[in-house]
Amino acid sequence: MASSEDTLEFLIAKATDPFGADANQKSESISKICAKIDEDFEGPFVAMKLLSYKMLSPNQQEALNSLDVMDAVINRGGLRCANELGKYKFLNQFIRLLSSKYQGSQTCDNVKRKAIELLYAWTQSFRHLDKLQQVYNSLKKEKIIESDPVLEASQIPKLTTREQRVCAMGDEEKEKLLSQLLRSRNPEDLQAANRMIKSMVRTEENKFESERKRNELIETARVKSGLLNDLMDASSLDRRCADISLLYDLFESLINLRPKLFHLAAEAAERSDERMAEILALNDDLNQTIQRYKGGFEDFVNAERTRTQGEKDNGKREHRVSEPCLIDGFGESYNQIEEVTRQVDVLNFSGNNDKQSETHHDIDSDFLTFACPSTSYNNEIKSTSQNDDLESILMNDGTKCNGNARQPQRPVENDNFLLKDVQITLDEVDFLPAEPIVFCDRPIVKGLLYFINPKEVLDPSIICTLATLAFTSTQEINNVAFSLSVKSPIFTYRNVDSQVHKISAFNPLKPTPTLNQVFLLLPLAGGHDNIQVEYELSSDSFNYTGTFKLPLPK
Repeated sequence: MASSEDTLEFLIAKATDPFGADANQKSESISKICAKIDEDFEGPFVAMKLLSYKMLSPNQQEALNSLDVMDAVINRGGLRCANELGKYKFLNQFIRLLSSKYQGSQTCDNVKRKAIELLYAWTQSFRHLDKLQQVYNSLKKEKIIESDPVLEASQIPKLTTREQRVCAMGDEEKEKLLSQLLRSRNPEDLQAANRMIKSMVRTEENKFESERKRNELIETARVKSGLLNDLMDASSLDRRCADISLLYDLFESLINLRPKLFHLAAEAAERSDERMAEILALNDDLNQTIQRYKGGFEDFVNAERTRTQGEKDNGKREHRVSEPCLIDGFGESYNQIEEVTRQVDVLNFSGNNDKQSETHHDIDSDFLTFACPSTSYNNEIKSTSQNDDLESILMNDGTKCNGNARQPQRPVENDNFLLKDVQITLDEVDFLPAEPIVFCDRPIVKGLLYFINPKEVLDPSIICTLATLAFTSTQEINNVAFSLSVKSPIFTYRNVDSQVHKISAFNPLKPTPTLNQVFLLLPLAGGHDNIQVEYELSSDSFNYTGTFKLPLPK
């Protein structure tokens, strides 16, 4: 998994930082952004969305940097990024930036000039984007854009030959036809050209949708195959902690995915797709995982599922038998008498056998008296007094029991320890000497993770940590939400909510405002030195995500 410094959000924040480094480092960040967009199918959407928000920054330099990065991304990203320009949600950000009804009166002239130049250059390059043309013409009509800027040819993005052909319907004959229609003065010819361009856009969108579904299928197969392997590794160490239901569901899912991967591989072979080798390798991994499951886990999982289903069926039958019956007189009282009998047997009275037999005889008589509907009222009174005698015996077992009598054993603690039952008070914890882990280092917040040891005795396998976030924003932050998570199936975790969702503004003369949150981690199997942890920190003004490695204590 990529580190937080390799994410698209981090790279864009670094490239648009108004207090950032020199031009060379800025150019390097832009190159990394373009490379990241090429790798990620959702890259163009994410990048253009972030940049459209950052260009509305009240900081002039940050707004200019955002527009510069946007220009570079469009020039290098080609048609994939250019298609984002034809969306109203993106274009509305330019309207907010330029129109006096919104932020236009507060926008600097340099920022306005740069935004208008970009819009004009894009209208010249991407004539097939109707919404882009419509918004630019509307801004001119409203006199927000007084005249078209004068640009050099190098400032206007140029599509590659392949992309130009895509925009012109893909083959030479249609390209010539479209060119003739666009040069015509006949309105019907222009409408026909417009229909051809729209048809091309729909075709391209269908291709992107098909590619997206293929990427999702490949990623799903890879993740589920890896997860099933991890579960089988953990179950090999201790089958008592095996998640039978999850093992079975993952196996069934892989069985359903296998024919779909075959279909993808066949399509890739027909098109000589460069990803055919990747699909075939993934298909081999999936088959190996399935064979491993069938060889070592299928019989075990099926047997456990059969046993569990049998226990459920028995539980249902027992529930029906134990339901109150008014005709027989059996009900909760029968269960209570049976429980009293069991407790009397455990106590092992020191009295003679006659007394013990008499006690059991009384209990049996009491039970028969209660069970029989025709019992007289006096017998019911006698039965009640005998029950009271039994209760007094149980309450005074210290004087009635033999000194060498067996003491009741303490119940064995369940192996599946529930983290939700753990209660930790920060006033009663000790910090371990291990160095804290810096998991978040952003311009206005820094996050540290400490290992702690609660004074209250807990299960020794529980790893207790304290995440501390220090905020340096000079503005108040509202609706703060923070969480840590682990994707590995052999770990269970819990975030103890800090109940703090509002951070006061930073003042150098006062203590730094912080947010403290306890994070509990419980390994279900041993043999791990570290674990990948993800964090998410959000508020009204920002949203940070990232990952880090948490070394596990020995």
